[in-house]
Amino acid sequence: MQQQMFMKPNSKLDDDLENLYVTFLNMIFIGDTLITSGDDGFLYLWERERIIRRIFSHEGPIFGLNANSKLGLVVSGGMEGVVTLWRLLIE
Repeated sequence: MQQQMFMKPNSKLDDDLENLYVTFLNMIFIGDTLITSGDDGFLYLWERERIIRRIFSHEGPIFGLNANSKLGLVVSGGMEGVVTLWRLLIE
């Protein structure tokens, strides 16, 4: 199970978000957190209309995303053919 959280080296969040396209939206919440994915391979965690965390997940667009709110688990599938399982601890 992959649990690392990191950002691309030398990237600026504002620059990256300016050109981001959401590729899949999951309306299942973990606590008060909404999870989306982008064409940049990151998962985005939202609270109160702003991004609170960005997690690198795939090398390219994410086309599948689901969550189990009771267990805090998220599964994502990328265009590169990789499926990643995450356990999210929301503060």
